[in-house]
Amino acid sequence: MQETSRTLSQTKSWFKEIVAGVNYMHYKNYIHRDLKPCNILFTEERQLKIADMGIVIERKIVNGVEIAETHIRNGTKEYMSPEQKSYFSELNAKSDVFTLVLILTELYVVMNYDRKMEVW
Repeated sequence: MQETSRTLSQTKSWFKEIVAGVNYMHYKNYIHRDLKPCNILFTEERQLKIADMGIVIERKIVNGVEIAETHIRNGTKEYMSPEQKSYFSELNAKSDVFTLVLILTELYVVMNYDRKMEVW
């Protein structure tokens, strides 16, 4: 995601693709735990793909309710959710959602000034 010359429309589209990918992982009952820009790749067709599934964990669902489970801290510190930063952390899909907000912020902050003004 190093590209800096992009439109607001492209940025929104990319973020929607990232969210769709994370939503699919959560639907399949997985938590990525290491979402970050360098783990989001472009295909030759310019589609986004989520990569690096090395520390993915399975979500625990009981009677339709997600149960947070304790796990040893893993992931990239700068992109960890607050609960993920504790040594033994109770994680659920919300941890990935927190990181999505960080990625969204980066997508807009990296934009040039004129493009940022379109957002606000």
